[in-house]
Amino acid sequence: MKKRIDNIKIINEGIRYDSQSNSYLIDFNIDNKEDIIKLKGPDIYASELMSNVYWFGYSFDESVSRASRTKFINWLKGLDSSIPAPTEGQYERLISKPLVALDKKIGLNNIDLFVYPLSGRSNLVNHIIKVCDDALDRDISDISIEMIKNMPQNITFDWDRFKREFTGDQNIFKQMSDYIETLMEKIHHLDYFSIGRDVSTKYRRYIKDFLNIGTQFPVSKMEKAKSILIVDDISTSHTTLKYIINTLKGINNQIPIYIFTLIGKE
Repeated sequence: MKKRIDNIKIINEGIRYDSQSNSYLIDFNIDNKEDIIKLKGPDIYASELMSNVYWFGYSFDESVSRASRTKFINWLKGLDSSIPAPTEGQYERLISKPLVALDKKIGLNNIDLFVYPLSGRSNLVNHIIKVCDDALDRDISDISIEMIKNMPQNITFDWDRFKREFTGDQNIFKQMSDYIETLMEKIHHLDYFSIGRDVSTKYRRYIKDFLNIGTQFPVSKMEKAKSILIVDDISTSHTTLKYIINTLKGINNQIPIYIFTLIGKE
C-alpha cells in the first residue's frame, strides 16, 4: 500500500500497561523491553496507488498482538471504562511529537486546507486539531473542511459500476444482488453507519453518498490550494480516508495531500 520515502529520526515512545496503577505509562526517553506497545516512526510514506498522496504517523510494532492494539486504541479513544482515560498531558505529548517532525518536513503553516474526516469528531481527533491549532501562527478554523457522515437512509449503492465490473455467471450475480439489497436495507435502518464495520471489503468501493463536505467551503479555494492535510485519529482499513481523497482529487487532481493519523496501519 505504501512505500517509505523519508526516514525521520526515531522517537522513543515506549508504552506499557501498569497493573498496579491500572494505567498506561508513556516513556519518552527510552523504549523498554517490557513495553507491550512500541510506536515506530513517525515516517512519511508515498501511496503506491494514488499520486501526490503521503501518509504520516505512528504504527504499531509488528510483534504487538491484535488484543493489545485494540485495548490501547480503546484507551486512546476513551472507550475502555476499566482504565482511566488519557490525561490532557498524555494526549498532547503523543500528538505533538510527530507533528513537530511533520512540521519540519512540510511546514504546517504552508498547508492551505485542513480536512477532518467526521462530523461529531472523536475526542482524540479534537485533541489533534487543538494541538495543530496551538502549533500554528493562524486560526485553522478559517481553512478547515469537515467531512460529514450522511444519514444511513441516504447512503446508496453504485449498481451501474457493480454490473460493469461483475464477471461471474447469472446465478452468482443473482445471489450477490439479493445480498446487496438485504445489506442496503439493513444500512438504511441503522442509527449510525460505519463503512469499515458494516460493509465487507469487496463491496465498499460501490458504496456512495456516505460522506459530504460539511461546511460551505468555496470550491474555488480547493481548486487553488497548494497542499492539504487530512487529520484522523486511528486508521485501519483506510476506507474513509480513501473516500475523502477521491472527493478532494475530483476537485484538484494535482494537489499534494498529506494524511496524518496518530496510529495508522501499514
